[in-house]
Amino acid sequence: MSEETGAPRLNVRESNVHDFKKSLQIIKDQDEFEAELLRQVDLNIDFWSYLMIYDWEVNDGSSILAEAKMDIAEEILEMEWDEIGGQEISLVQFVLDKLGMTFEEVHSDRSKRILFSASFGSYLYFSLRKFACQLEEDDIAAFLASNDHSMTKEGSNVFDSLGIGDDWVMEMADMWQKYCGIDPMDFEGDEMDVRLIDGNSKSTTINYYAMAEEVVACFG
Repeated sequence: MSEETGAPRLNVRESNVHDFKKSLQIIKDQDEFEAELLRQVDLNIDFWSYLMIYDWEVNDGSSILAEAKMDIAEEILEMEWDEIGGQEISLVQFVLDKLGMTFEEVHSDRSKRILFSASFGSYLYFSLRKFACQLEEDDIAAFLASNDHSMTKEGSNVFDSLGIGDDWVMEMADMWQKYCGIDPMDFEGDEMDVRLIDGNSKSTTINYYAMAEEVVACFG
C-alpha cells in the first residue's frame, strides 16, 4: 500500500487475527485496503478466512468481501478437503498435514501459527457448509468436538511435553466458529459426554449436538 494515501501496510502472512483486527481500525482508504487484501488472498487462498473477519468487523457480518472469493476458495479448498475422505482425523490434524507441519512447529513458529490458524478458519467454514448437507447431526457434533490439541498425532500429552498451559487450539477453534456464526458459549450447559471423530468420547459442558443442529439450520 502506498504511503501517500496513509493506508496501513498490510501483510496477512505476518498478521495474526489480533494484528489484522487492529489494522481494520486504522483504514484510511477502504477501497485500497480491500483491493490489497483481495490480492493477498489470491496469492494464498488459505487466508480467505481473513475476508470473513473483515466482513464481520467492517461490513456488519454481511459476506460482501468474502463472496468475492467464495467460489474459487470453495473449489480449491474442497479439492484439498477430499483428501480427508474417511480418515478418522480432526480438522486440526488435517490442516497440519495439508501444510506439512507438526503441532510443535506451529506452536513455536509465529509465521507457521499464523498460516495454520488462517487455514483452519477457512477450512472450518467450508467444511461446515459441506457437512451440513452431507452428514448426520451426530457426526457434525463429533467433528466440532474434536477440534482440540488432543486430536493431533502428538496426542493429548503434547501440551505437557511442550510446557503449554491453556488449550489455545480450542480457543482458536471457538474463535473461528464465532466468525462462522456459531458461538460455542451459546451452547454452554450441564456436563455431558460427546463422541469424537475417532470414536472415543470426552466430557464437556458444550452441547455439541445442539450446536450441530444450529450448523444445519445455518448452512443446510
